[in-house]
Amino acid sequence: MQNRETVVTIGNFDGVHLGHRRLFEKVKKRAGAEDMEGVALTFEPHPASFLHTDKPVALLLTREEKRAVVESLGLTYVEKAFTAAFAALSPEAFFAEVLAPLRCRHLVVGADFRFGRNGAGDVGAAVRIGADDGIAVHTVSYVHEGGERVSSSRIRALVSACKLSEAATLLGRAYSVGGVVVRGARRGRALGYPTLNLVPSPEKLLPPDGVYLTRTVWQGEAYTSVTNVGTNPTFGGQTRVVETHLPDLDHGTDLYGETVTVSFLGFLRGEVKFDTVEALRTAILADVAAARCFFAVNARL
Repeated sequence: MQNRETVVTIGNFDGVHLGHRRLFEKVKKRAGAEDMEGVALTFEPHPASFLHTDKPVALLLTREEKRAVVESLGLTYVEKAFTAAFAALSPEAFFAEVLAPLRCRHLVVGADFRFGRNGAGDVGAAVRIGADDGIAVHTVSYVHEGGERVSSSRIRALVSACKLSEAATLLGRAYSVGGVVVRGARRGRALGYPTLNLVPSPEKLLPPDGVYLTRTVWQGEAYTSVTNVGTNPTFGGQTRVVETHLPDLDHGTDLYGETVTVSFLGFLRGEVKFDTVEALRTAILADVAAARCFFAVNARL
């Protein structure tokens, strides 16, 4: 961070969806008008995962992805460790120990903002404490789509239900999964359809098992792709993996160790245990043909 006074917004920002972007726009407008630095303050781990270790939140964005998206939108990314001591801060201590070191002069939050131990502080408390600390508090209305509020939990439900176009609308972009390309069993190559095998973060939310229409980005270049999420039941697999086939990539290209991002645009079919390898090969051929047809019609996706 630069040594300037700041305009701060606070949240988990998982997904950095349309609602978060409305907050960010308010922060940037205020920061620009007063020559201050715009800051997105977030927490690691996700508070819900910390408080309910038996039910960790499946994330829409890893911490690295979230930082990249926030910074691409023009804000400084600041991450605080969510610990027992942090969770126990009173509302007053929250302002003194979290916001004061950031030289915060404006705080931008949603209407149901809660902070401090057990969520004891609300917007009214923030306004009161902020007045004593020289911090002005601004609220932003929530974004609604289809009659419902845009939220990270709503988007998680959509991705988990394979409603990818609806999830993309709320995110402002297609849902994606990134990972490092690793060596697999090389079965796809033997079938004539080599795949990139990815290792996504264990915290990352994956769509349900099945075959998807996707775009895969490597070194800034986007490729038409078909991606399978699942265990490869035809070969008796047990581990859930993400494998993407890029029909237009030179099959001699070595991407092992490279990072790629797969954007999920549509659902083709569920994962199937085929009786023969030849039946699997025929299905993959149909999947690739369907992908080419889809992208010929939807070239802008």
